[in-house]
Amino acid sequence: MTKKSSNYLLIFSLSILISLSFVACDGSNNKALDSNQEADKLELIYEFVMNEPPEIGVWGGLTIYEGGFSGIYYIPNTEFEFYIINDRGLNIPIEDSAVGKGKEIKVFPFPDYAQKLIRVKGLKNEIVIKEVLPLKKSENQTLNGLPIPFSLQSHEEVAWSDFEGTTIPHSKLGVDIEALVFENDSIFWFAEEYRPSVWCMNKNTGEAVKVYAPFQEDENSYTLPEVLKNRRPNRAFEAIAYTPDKKIYALLQSAMWNPDKSMEKKSRLSRLIQINPESNEVKTFIYEMNDAKADVRIKDWKIGDMVAIDENRFLVLEHGNKKKDIYIDVYLIDISQATDIVNEPTNNKTIESYETAENLNEKTGIKSVQKTHLFDLLAAGYNPDLGKPEGMTMIGDSLLVLLNDNDYSIDVDKQNNLFSNNIKTQISIFRIPKQLRFNKVNKF
Repeated sequence: MTKKSSNYLLIFSLSILISLSFVACDGSNNKALDSNQEADKLELIYEFVMNEPPEIGVWGGLTIYEGGFSGIYYIPNTEFEFYIINDRGLNIPIEDSAVGKGKEIKVFPFPDYAQKLIRVKGLKNEIVIKEVLPLKKSENQTLNGLPIPFSLQSHEEVAWSDFEGTTIPHSKLGVDIEALVFENDSIFWFAEEYRPSVWCMNKNTGEAVKVYAPFQEDENSYTLPEVLKNRRPNRAFEAIAYTPDKKIYALLQSAMWNPDKSMEKKSRLSRLIQINPESNEVKTFIYEMNDAKADVRIKDWKIGDMVAIDENRFLVLEHGNKKKDIYIDVYLIDISQATDIVNEPTNNKTIESYETAENLNEKTGIKSVQKTHLFDLLAAGYNPDLGKPEGMTMIGDSLLVLLNDNDYSIDVDKQNNLFSNNIKTQISIFRIPKQLRFNKVNKF
């Protein structure tokens, strides 16, 4: 660490850490704790497994079951009941093909697959399904997981129904859902990766109320900053939260391709979007991803999910893996001193091109959110073999809940042969030590 960067550290004492309050310096990135220090240890107390997921269909000689759950929300005043939500459905990347060379191609074995909001209960170490709600744009328009038209994004994906190159048309109803939160018992929100966009949904009907996206598609859509169309493919909105002052936050999974693809290897700057549903006003803040560590490169870090603690503070799940190096950690962030990006830089440089929060602050005066490392989930007992941790919620102020995305328990080899990896959907629950609880209560 350089002498200059050390001036940007937060000053913490044990009492400050326990109360989870901040002493702000310049607000650039304020690293409170070294990553190998622990604020305290979590305790893994429950693991619920979906041993009997519903069948989707048979393809490639394999029976495919429900999975791909990327968002979770605890249902207040229940005993381990949650809503969980699917992503875009089983999809298989084609990395080398004479037909599709140079294109971003995915095979969708079940093109008509529709995502669902599913109510589940953790009971005797198992996940029990209680209710299933198909998701719709409107009464007669069921959502699906197919790539959207190129006119609604800047990086086109091509969908095939098989490995021979049978093309599937793009769909305006396509969403790749990655995060879930409830506003009240009849309204929920999800964030998705394609556009990227944030959707307000009616729980009673499963239909969309309104959509926030970089492009206005119809009378029920509202615009997000157009720069978001430069999201890195499959690395757009991955986290969502709802705060007590009735605002929605959505966080990109990684740095955007802004101005170009090289940013995924260089830039640690992601974007946190704030939406005021009452006024439709939108703000943008900067979140700094982790730096390279061991074999984990800058491009390997991903946001998993986030949870609101109060109007300004959030828990953020960030993870990275490469070869045998795996990191799964929870951070506390504070946006109270962060700069709202009203306008993009006008000096022919993008925000992402400044690469780090310190450099961005020094050159432009823009302050990122404050970020403090709290918990190492692997040290707390989370099983790294579960695959991607992509859902996070809280039960009151004492329990932290994680959900893995098992990618429908399917892998593919270099010859495009499908096989089951036997990874199951699992809900893992951790007890937070008393001195680190957040005085947060889940309620509608």
